[in-house]
This record gives sequence, structure tokens and C-alpha cells, in this order.
Amino acid sequence: MKNKEGNYANWILDCDCYLTTDCTLGTSDYKLTDFKVYPNPAQNLFYIDTPIELKAVEMYDLQGRKVKKFSKVQEHYSISELVSGLYFLKIQIESGENFTKKLIVE
Repeated sequence: MKNKEGNYANWILDCDCYLTTDCTLGTSDYKLTDFKVYPNPAQNLFYIDTPIELKAVEMYDLQGRKVKKFSKVQEHYSISELVSGLYFLKIQIESGENFTKKLIVE
């Protein structure tokens, strides 16, 4: 786009910049999925409530190390062997998309 044309007609640019109003941040087919992870904080187990079919659930510590992988989707997830702290759940749905949730273990 040249200066003095389109939506940026009043802008004067003194650089090699390209401006456009025809852009999207993210992907247009992104599907926001609502996950409820409870109880949070958790002690011995937690639940994931979502209408979407889950494919896998993994847990990571603050250093990014995988500490637990659940072999199949379950009604509840046992975490009794984990030490207290903050963990991240990587939740993968059937379409392959991944979502991350925080979980505090007491």
C-alpha cells in the first residue's frame, strides 16, 4: 500500500513499513474449548470437565519435565504420588489441538 491511500491516508511514514488492515491474529479455524479442572488446589485426584473428547493428558512441573502421563482418558486422575507444587496439564483433544491448564497440588 502506498502512502496517502486506503485506511492509512492520514499517516505519514518515514520508514520502509508496510501497513494493512487485511490481517488476522491467530488462525481463523481456532476452536475455543472450555475446560474445568477441579478441585484446584487438588490433593489426591482431580477431574476434567469438558464436552470435547479428550485424547491425552500429561502433567509437567515448573522446570518443564513431564512428571506424569495418563495412559487413557479417565473419570478422575490420581496424583497422590506427586509432591506439593504448581503443575501444568497439557490436554490434547481428538482434533490434535493442545490446551494448557495450571493445577496446584497440595
